[in-house]
Amino acid sequence: VCGTDCSVDFIALHYYGTNATAMIEYITDFHNTFQMPIWVTEWACQDFTPTNKQCTQEETSEYMNITKTFMESAPWLERYAWFGALTDNPIHSTNDLLTDSGHITSLGQQYIGMTQEQIDQGNASSTTVSASSSPTSPITSSIPASTFTRTRTLDYLATDGGDSYPPFSISGSSRTADNSGFVGLLMKSLPALFALIYLLEVAV
Repeated sequence: VCGTDCSVDFIALHYYGTNATAMIEYITDFHNTFQMPIWVTEWACQDFTPTNKQCTQEETSEYMNITKTFMESAPWLERYAWFGALTDNPIHSTNDLLTDSGHITSLGQQYIGMTQEQIDQGNASSTTVSASSSPTSPITSSIPASTFTRTRTLDYLATDGGDSYPPFSISGSSRTADNSGFVGLLMKSLPALFALIYLLEVAV
């Protein structure tokens, strides 16, 4: 469509696996190879190999903590989105950010760095959040709320086929209430928007 005027602004990729170190090496290799900003548009602690050895809830929390901490610190990694924030998640349930009824899970709280009380109050003053399947051995995210320096893609804002959206979003270094669900609606409508832009370019 763009002929010889095409340009690449970033590399988008997905990663599913159960080894946090392997994921970090994988996305770092992409950056080193292409020397472009990276967007991880899907990632989760999920085994798609014939072994089918899925992560426990505690392993998933640790996997998220390690990989998310790395991605927050990498200056060339501009966006990331955990999979998934769906009320009917097609992958292993330990990755769920939402329950089947649409309520945020402990992993979802870890992902956004907010406790349930803060979510209810629309407040993100705390710097850490614990998330674990075992209350006696919590895994604490090492990412302070104040260190979010780049806008992050939050796929849980676009719940699967529903009209109700979680009442929060992240933009830059602050978390703001979004009870209207506008961000989620926008994210769901992006494919149609891109299709419209393409048709307009073809027509011209």
